[in-house]
Amino acid sequence: MEGSASNDSQRPQSVAEAARNNPGTTFLERMTYLRAAERASIKPLQSLTESETPSSAGDIEPSAPPTAAEGVIPLSVRHDKAPPARLGHETASPVPFVAPQALHYNPDQPALLGEAGVKLGTTNLSTPTASLELAAQQLDHGASFEKRVMEEHKGVSLGSFEFAIPLSMDSRVKDDYDNTLEEMSKNIRKFVAGSASSTGAEIEDSLAPQMRRMIERLDNISTHPDLNLPDQPSSGSLEVEKEASWAEYSSSKFQFLGYFIDAVSEASLARPIHVIVMAKPGTTIDILTKYFLGKQLEKNPSEVPGKQQSVFTSGHLSFELRMAGGDPTATPFKEPSIIIALDSSFNASDPTVIQLRTTSSPDRLVPVVRLIISNTAEHIALCLPEFSDLDKLRLLVKYTNFYSSVAGEVQDDALGVQENAEETLRYLLSDPDAREWTLPDVEVVGIPISEQSSLEPEQLRTMSASRQKRWLGQDDGEEVDIENSSKRQRMTPFQDITHISDSMKGQTQGTQEASPLKSQGKSDTAENAETRELRATLEDLQNRLQAVEANFANLQHRYESKHELYHKIRRELNQTAESAKRSAARVEKQKEEISRLRDEKSALIKDLEEARQTIREGGGLPADLENAKEEIRKLSEENSRLERVSQQERSQSEFTRQQYQNASSAAAQSGIEVRQLGEQVEELKRKSSGEASRLKELRTQSTEKEHLARVQELEKLLASREKLLMMKEEEVKDLRKNRPATRSTSTQPRSPKFAGMSRPASPAPNSSTGSNNLGRGSVLRFRVEP
Repeated sequence: MEGSASNDSQRPQSVAEAARNNPGTTFLERMTYLRAAERASIKPLQSLTESETPSSAGDIEPSAPPTAAEGVIPLSVRHDKAPPARLGHETASPVPFVAPQALHYNPDQPALLGEAGVKLGTTNLSTPTASLELAAQQLDHGASFEKRVMEEHKGVSLGSFEFAIPLSMDSRVKDDYDNTLEEMSKNIRKFVAGSASSTGAEIEDSLAPQMRRMIERLDNISTHPDLNLPDQPSSGSLEVEKEASWAEYSSSKFQFLGYFIDAVSEASLARPIHVIVMAKPGTTIDILTKYFLGKQLEKNPSEVPGKQQSVFTSGHLSFELRMAGGDPTATPFKEPSIIIALDSSFNASDPTVIQLRTTSSPDRLVPVVRLIISNTAEHIALCLPEFSDLDKLRLLVKYTNFYSSVAGEVQDDALGVQENAEETLRYLLSDPDAREWTLPDVEVVGIPISEQSSLEPEQLRTMSASRQKRWLGQDDGEEVDIENSSKRQRMTPFQDITHISDSMKGQTQGTQEASPLKSQGKSDTAENAETRELRATLEDLQNRLQAVEANFANLQHRYESKHELYHKIRRELNQTAESAKRSAARVEKQKEEISRLRDEKSALIKDLEEARQTIREGGGLPADLENAKEEIRKLSEENSRLERVSQQERSQSEFTRQQYQNASSAAAQSGIEVRQLGEQVEELKRKSSGEASRLKELRTQSTEKEHLARVQELEKLLASREKLLMMKEEEVKDLRKNRPATRSTSTQPRSPKFAGMSRPASPAPNSSTGSNNLGRGSVLRFRVEP
């Protein structure tokens, strides 16, 4: 007790002095000393009184919010019971989640409360309890607002006999749409996230007008890209066709009107169709006027003097242009068959629209068709529930920016523009009592609500109540320690509820501080790994997106060329069809004129014959004169006939003479050719006879040469053989001359025997050593003839 009294009597050090005189050697010791000095320097709140509420020995001590400059690391919240073990990213049971903006609330930074939409000027934030209550109210407001959005989000809101047709968007128009959102991206983020940091008046004065102008620009881009141009050029009568083609090329809505006009022109209509097109006043009406004039529709003059009436007709089809929010007393040109809402300015509850829809009968409404571009601002505006203007604008801006990547992409079961126009015409031509809309319904644009834990407001209220009065007993309902009942309640500022009391022993406090640091290091490592993985995934997606954009850029020129060629061929086809129609009409007119002239000629001839007959029957000099004239006419006709016959005869004789001359010339030419051919034959005969004798002589000479060559060859052969024979004869003579005398009859004893080796040089018979060896005397006998 004396130590504590002495400590209380000492003047508390400031944070700077404690940092200079810090006796700690480790990081934990230094941080513990700094926190103790900081809490000791804070004065208790004067508005709080002592409480009889007992508390545990390790109660939470009051401490000031740590500043970022001092580098104080916040610790985890102390739990009365051990928290469940964390396995990966999942837990066995859901843990109540307290929003970070509620745990680290600072009155100087009200933007941390999120998009609660509650004004801070009227709330007292002098105590942490009030701050907790305010955070809970704001979370309740945000949760209830998002819950209301989810509950009231039912899709496209359409009335009775009101239909919507989703259309696609051209790639160039999509680029303008994305560029507009990209230019306003900074203001969009401020507007969506600024509801908590700014009052409604500030948003209404600064960002809301910009957002409204941006939504109007996006609607204009969806309708026609030229609506955002500062000045529209005045086109002459020769350029309206180009204006119409450009409108169909740039906007799917005008393309729908073009296909609808073509479908009506090709169909056989039993009754006329009158279409009322409603759009914004000003430039949109001018563009529609040029478009219908370019589609060869005739503009009807106004029946009321001084009143401009925009009615265009073509056969049984007629269009009437009406401005949204116009005069409700103006009567339509005809009984409308259908109303086409071209842009987002159409309002079904407008008195003008109601008057038009009930023109024919109050019980039967005229059908309305809304032309919308899928996933654009006008589509999302139809899907939003009814809220205040500022809240609805914020939601519209938020989700328009969210769905900008899929703007203009129609649903899977959507038909093409031409099929939509044909189905709409088929719906109008069907029986009004049994007609049925066959086009698919427009898909609901999803409203992605940010998920928040439903326990946050309740947990904040529980924390607020526990801060006011807290009974800490022993485990599992033990009795309260009466000895500590004299201790007063100690309040901790709201931002410092994560700090653990320093009244425990040093060893326990060091363990509690070291454990969160280790767990925080592990969580940081896991978060870094997850961050790297997400960055790698993001880089992969960006590379794929760049590849897709490159491929799209390569195909863009090809697509536009084919699209322009298609429109060019279509214009040529339309011009050819119009020329064919005009030619057919001109031919029919000429046929009618020829028939009329023939009828007039026949009537005049008949009148002339009657007049002549009357003159002849009258008698007297006129009758004689008429008879004479009649005779003259007959003679003239006979003379003309004879002249024609004579002319024919002369022509025939001239033709015959010409043919005879041609035949004579051909005969003379043929005679000359015959004589020339005869001479050529004689000459060839002479040449052939001379050639035959020469050929015979050549053959004789050739045969003679062959025989002489053969004779010379045989003579040479004979000479060689005679020479060889002489040589052989000489050899025989030599053999005979050199042959010794033998005694073939000697039979004395010791005489040589006839053996193979007794006389090798003797040519006597049977003196050979083998059966195949010939003696010298058999050379001539076995000579082979050459």
